[in-house]
Amino acid sequence: MCISIENNESPICTDCGGACCKSYAGAYHPNDFGHEITEEFLESLFKPVSTIPQVSIDWYVNFNGVNRKGFFLRPRHVGGDIVDPSYGEVCTNLTGHGCTLDWDHRPWQCKLLVPNISYACGDPDVDVKYEAAVAWDKYHDLLDKMYKKYDKGTFTGHKPGTFEAHILSIAQSLRQEEK
Repeated sequence: MCISIENNESPICTDCGGACCKSYAGAYHPNDFGHEITEEFLESLFKPVSTIPQVSIDWYVNFNGVNRKGFFLRPRHVGGDIVDPSYGEVCTNLTGHGCTLDWDHRPWQCKLLVPNISYACGDPDVDVKYEAAVAWDKYHDLLDKMYKKYDKGTFTGHKPGTFEAHILSIAQSLRQEEK
């Protein structure tokens, strides 16, 4: 098991500006909420009046080699919806001054990030969506019910323009630095 460090205190994080948060919102673990996971509790997480920032239902495709989704919860991405299996999007909790969540309220996967000078703070050998799906598997039927209730059938695999625009802006910045 990984030991959490308060990665938000590192000067590497300050210099980086949140590359991890700009590419994916880290998943919650069921224990992060300190609350029994029920249908009513999940419903409260999808509403803007919740004391917890709004979450999205995401999933690992073909979970455990069977044709089913491995559901889990994570903070919403900017412009995201309740059902949102996207990669490459910015976490809604990221601001110009870092995360809006204090350390104790950050998602499990965010706490596991280890600041790295290369700004690749996640473990490349860990599939974060799979690990999250494993943690939430006992709630699969409940999350599947929520998924079916809130899925608008409009997600096509990526959000047109946002990830591509992010990559282009990085490339442009690098070109500017070379000049």
